[in-house]
Amino acid sequence: MGDVGKYFCMQATTAAAAALLHARTCSPTHDDWYVKLGAYAWQHPVDHRHGGWYRILTRDNRKVDDEKSPAGKTD
Repeated sequence: MGDVGKYFCMQATTAAAAALLHARTCSPTHDDWYVKLGAYAWQHPVDHRHGGWYRILTRDNRKVDDEKSPAGKTD
C-alpha cells in the first residue's frame, strides 16, 4: 500500500474551499479550480453505479479497495 496517495476527503474539502473563495472574492481563478476539482472527482473517486466516493485512490487514480466514504460526509 505504499503507493496510496489520495483520500476522498481532501478532494471534497479542496473543492469546498475553492467554492467559498470564489463566493467571497468573485475571482475566476477560484471558480476555475472548483470546476477542475469537480471534474476530477466525477471522473475518479465517484462511484457512478452505486453512489458515494471511493475512500482512497492510488497516485494513478485507481481505487485501493471497494470501501466508500461514510454516510453524511462531504461527498
